[in-house]
Amino acid sequence: MRHYYPRIVPTMGEEHDWSPDAKKYLVYGFWHRFGRHIFGKQKEFPSPLFLRSKLFLCLACGWTSRYCVTGQEAALTERLMKYPDRRVQLHHMFAESYILNKGNIYLTFLTCENILAGDPYREDRENDPLQKKLAYIRHDSKDIGDNYGAWYHFFGISLYGLVRAGIVSRSVAEIESVGSFFLEGADKQEDYINRYGAIFGKKFKKMMKKETWKVPLQPDERTDYMLPNKLQPDNMNYKKASF
Repeated sequence: MRHYYPRIVPTMGEEHDWSPDAKKYLVYGFWHRFGRHIFGKQKEFPSPLFLRSKLFLCLACGWTSRYCVTGQEAALTERLMKYPDRRVQLHHMFAESYILNKGNIYLTFLTCENILAGDPYREDRENDPLQKKLAYIRHDSKDIGDNYGAWYHFFGISLYGLVRAGIVSRSVAEIESVGSFFLEGADKQEDYINRYGAIFGKKFKKMMKKETWKVPLQPDERTDYMLPNKLQPDNMNYKKASF
């Protein structure tokens, strides 16, 4: 069987962890943020800090861009801004981040998450220049409005699925969907994105463990995951990333 070895060899990378000083304030932090929520100083209901991993907490609160910085966020944003509007697909963002992070898969997913979820409560996110570069991956509305939610949910849940057991990441995805239902109302598209993000992260981890990434997909195994594919006409000369 023919194997393919890219110039940048993928590695799993190491998950962020609490610093010794941070561990001392885990319990205090929860009650402090709970008080801020009660008095209307912060919108999101606080996740318990104690007995939680740093990655879980930062993903739950939208804080990875503050406390799990990779150092490649600005460079990734700069690369994506060179694409035409609405032409950045999921695999483009992954590929650009993969190159910048030299094949570190954990940092690759995290960098994508960080540039997407830097300001989750900004009211006019649809006007953000980077937002306008992203392909619209929902199909329940017109190609307008906020698209960050779909993208950062996918990369965030995929990242968590990469470092946790499949049943754990899938449970978190379903719980997140239930929480969003009570806070924001029903959103089937977001539920699907959460679910398939967890599945994708699990399969990606399996691919890394078994090193099946070395075996190229056969033509009959390839699929267009963006259907209908109206965003990439045959004559579209968009920028392609190479590994």
